[in-house]
Amino acid sequence: HALASFWVPTHEKSFLVLFMTSGQDLGSVLANVVSPRLAEVKTWLVFAFWGGLAALWFLGFTALGASAPEVHGSCRASGEASWIRNGRRAGDFEEVRQMRESMVPRRLLREPCVWAIFAGHVGVNYMWYVLLSW
Repeated sequence: HALASFWVPTHEKSFLVLFMTSGQDLGSVLANVVSPRLAEVKTWLVFAFWGGLAALWFLGFTALGASAPEVHGSCRASGEASWIRNGRRAGDFEEVRQMRESMVPRRLLREPCVWAIFAGHVGVNYMWYVLLSW
């Protein structure tokens, strides 16, 4: 969500989050369908296939992606970075980065909302794993 907050205008963010979370769920289901068939051929093939796919994703994102439009060369050159920056609420990339660097984990762990997010995340993940293995 942090990456999306810098790249996507506010009015398009809900669709992108829906798209991203659906991709995670469909990927988990697809992995449960594909992995046993790969394991029937050779057990190491499961690791090689998913590791290779992850490496391709990493290389593609490293070559084409950036943490924010302000630091992406072609976005700055085309003027798209200013269009995205005007349509978002995340603030300036440098200001947010400096604010994040000044955060102290101990101070964050004292906040009840952080623990609520953590508990919700653990609960949803546990429920998802139960549903996948049903």
